[in-house]
Amino acid sequence: MNRVLVFFGEESQFGGLTLMLRRAGVQATTTRSATALRSALADPYDGVIAPMESFASIPELSGCTAQRIAVADRSQAAELELALGRSIDDYLIEPIREEEVRLALLRPPTPHRIPNQPDPIVGIESGLAEPWKVAQKAAGFDADVLLTGESGTGKELFARAIHRLSKRSAGAFVPVNCASIPKGLAESLLFGHVEGAFTGAHATTTGVFTKAHKGTLFLDEVGDFSEEIQVKLLRALQTGEVQPLGAPRTETADVRVVAATSRDLQAMIASGQFREDLYYRLAVIPIELPPLRERPGDIEALIEHFLETFATRHQVQHVIISSAAKQMLMEASWPGNVRELQNAIERLVVLCDGEEIGADLVHREIRARSAEARAKGRSLHMSQGQTLKQAMRLVEAEFIQNALDACDGKRGECAKHLAISQRTLLYKLKEYDIH
Repeated sequence: MNRVLVFFGEESQFGGLTLMLRRAGVQATTTRSATALRSALADPYDGVIAPMESFASIPELSGCTAQRIAVADRSQAAELELALGRSIDDYLIEPIREEEVRLALLRPPTPHRIPNQPDPIVGIESGLAEPWKVAQKAAGFDADVLLTGESGTGKELFARAIHRLSKRSAGAFVPVNCASIPKGLAESLLFGHVEGAFTGAHATTTGVFTKAHKGTLFLDEVGDFSEEIQVKLLRALQTGEVQPLGAPRTETADVRVVAATSRDLQAMIASGQFREDLYYRLAVIPIELPPLRERPGDIEALIEHFLETFATRHQVQHVIISSAAKQMLMEASWPGNVRELQNAIERLVVLCDGEEIGADLVHREIRARSAEARAKGRSLHMSQGQTLKQAMRLVEAEFIQNALDACDGKRGECAKHLAISQRTLLYKLKEYDIH
């Protein structure tokens, strides 16, 4: 970054930040009023640094195309993680250290953003036609929605679309990744707290329910909440009121909740891990998103879409994919669903030497991902929210690969060793992309 705009706000002084920036060779411009800030943002800056609260209260700040760096104290860690990649691109923790400032300046710039531009959902005319029809219908009502499906199937895209098509679209869409909330901070993040409510509560903080007032609250991986939080969440949904920690009275929260999970909530109910009454409160309109393997007809369109997206993002003038390379991608197994395919295409765009992505590069990418999947199967350290079905696929793929290696790649001998037919083995090899 060469030019950085620093907004101090009314109280924060940021402890010598401007001097640190200038020592790093950056041209730093400072402003203290919101009016001056809005005027300054009309000029092209490489980065803008401001208090965390300012990105929520000043729309021009969170929507600007410069690198957005928030400053906050450690008590706001959960809020920072929630905002990262959305309203902010990076953050600095007070007291600010000069080496952290220099690292922030060295991070690559965020690609140009078009505020409020909706992300397209590929497949709504084919593989996602049925869930999309239900989503459109749900958007016209104010009932809560529960999106289910494996990780990487596009649940947040559907949640954003439901909000965008609803009568609440003028309000805020507030996403919360329930699985990433630090232990003990869930209640504070959901409902907020007042200053002094607990050790470390140095300032009053607004909860996401209040932030989503008159808008939509997206609770991703809602199955990760503890039983205690489930009880309090149910009460908030039933009463439309929340009580910040340490506050003497409740506050009204007019919120439409769209929840999502990759877990089997029915099984969790049976085992006592998830409240049945909360499930029925969330799942007024249930929508299940199919995994990518059940909608293979969408893969080609997804490849083309991601190629265009990442070529633009990484400022690649022209990139195409050979027919052989595309066919390999279409025939590959994608246990991580659309998200895994998306990451693979971005990597191919970045690693491509010329203008064409060839079969050799795709082959190396698929092999690397197969090895990674087998490593996950060996460790059995499954990620949060992973279903039993996904786990068993990883174990089966790793078991078959080991058997093939033990038989020196001889498929007939391997099939005999596994006590399955060669036809079944060939099917499994193709399904898991084992060579």
